[in-house]
Amino acid sequence: MALLSPRKTVMTASLAVAGVVFASPSGAEASFGERTLSYGMSNNDVKVLQEKLKEEGFFNFHTATGYFGEITKQAVKDFQSANNLKVDGIAGPQTFGALTNGSGSGGSAAPAPVKIPDSSLLREGSSGNAVTLLQEKLKELGYFTASVNGRYRSDTVEAVRTYQRTNQLQVDGIAGPQTIGHLNSGNGKPYSPEKPPANSGSGSTQLPTNTVLRLNDQGSGVEALQTHLKDHGFYSHSVTGTYGPITRDAVRSFQRAANITVDGIVGPQTFNALKNWTGSGSGDSGSGSGSGGSGGNAGTLMVGSEGPAVTELQNELRTLGLFHVQPTGYYGSITKQSVKTFQQQWNMTADGIATKATIQKISQAADVHREDAGSGGSGGSGGFQVMNLIADASTFIGTPYVWGGASPSGFDCSGFMQYVFNINGKTIPRTAAQQYNFGKSVSSPSVGDVVFFETYTTGPSHNGIYIGNNQFIHAGSSTGVTIANMNTTYWSTRYLGAKRLH
Repeated sequence: MALLSPRKTVMTASLAVAGVVFASPSGAEASFGERTLSYGMSNNDVKVLQEKLKEEGFFNFHTATGYFGEITKQAVKDFQSANNLKVDGIAGPQTFGALTNGSGSGGSAAPAPVKIPDSSLLREGSSGNAVTLLQEKLKELGYFTASVNGRYRSDTVEAVRTYQRTNQLQVDGIAGPQTIGHLNSGNGKPYSPEKPPANSGSGSTQLPTNTVLRLNDQGSGVEALQTHLKDHGFYSHSVTGTYGPITRDAVRSFQRAANITVDGIVGPQTFNALKNWTGSGSGDSGSGSGSGGSGGNAGTLMVGSEGPAVTELQNELRTLGLFHVQPTGYYGSITKQSVKTFQQQWNMTADGIATKATIQKISQAADVHREDAGSGGSGGSGGFQVMNLIADASTFIGTPYVWGGASPSGFDCSGFMQYVFNINGKTIPRTAAQQYNFGKSVSSPSVGDVVFFETYTTGPSHNGIYIGNNQFIHAGSSTGVTIANMNTTYWSTRYLGAKRLH
């Protein structure tokens, strides 16, 4: 049996005390410092290197992983710079000497970690340096086991989903601001295959394939359904195994987002859509629903807050047409901007922080909108709901304008109307003029009514859905789908009237 050098024996013992266990090296394996370590390598010597860098204050992850990725390379470069060595990110004889002889200079402050850019969403199909850094961080923590290649494919999706589930974030396989922010913070839990993922429940999460689930059903199939809906951000309650009204509403929300038949019944079409779902029920790109919550109903809510109070706030903002994705319970950048927009509309301090006064004002405004929707005939045959119409329309904000377009790849004004009404079970004509003639005239618009304008030609040539507070959502030729104010000079001078199309 090969003997360890005294130096390596001491290091192994100290790491065992720290809770990091190494496999014993074979006789053919070089001891630490006898071979150069560089980017892409993965072995026990890299773990020793990371531990030594950690002791010197240059490697800031909780656990040495044994993988020499971008983070380890940067830590080596920072150590080399602090010790007047050649800065190349490669651990060779000079770097080993400074580390093992105790002559290294520890940083006066922890070096800045390599951060993943958070300016855009990373999802399946993405590629580039940001994906490389994402894979590096996931690999450092043990979630990503494939080769780092900068391509966001199924293996990266699964690694992100596992990270999100373990760290109690919104599970959607998409690296958005919250997931990236959590990774950049250095607070991510290392992967532990012995630990069951959060929210896994006691039963199987395998979706059934040969059954239909509907209201009042019970059992493991319903548990699996609720778990998958919860992972995708459509269900924020406890997994109970009982198919009640809340589960039915979550199913409907998912069906609407997946653009399939909306009936609240889970059959083969819905099961297949759930299994293959790559979209997000979350808005704050990868946000967690959070079961607890910082910031109660009576407190101030701000970026980082989470829990039921945030979910309620997001629902109210969605009612007002200001929050354009599914509520997540996490107060991220999208929620902040929605609050800020509301504050600007009401001449409040526009800082994006939901104080008690802001929350009360949002609630009051949402109540008015709901009353307007009720007086405007929110019910109707086929279960038509005005607030669903507004919520669905708002999810397309940012979609580009395309002349003759009538799909999510691009809309013109009347194509947008026809599409949104259609997914809510209402068939209306195609052009603005036809829709004007089809609708029932109203003296003043209520939420959900369609407002018409005379723009490039005589008669009704443009329209949008009224969302209250003198605002409407429409597909503008220069803006794409957006929200506009009817009181501006341009729109007020071209206004023809409102029609009810539902």
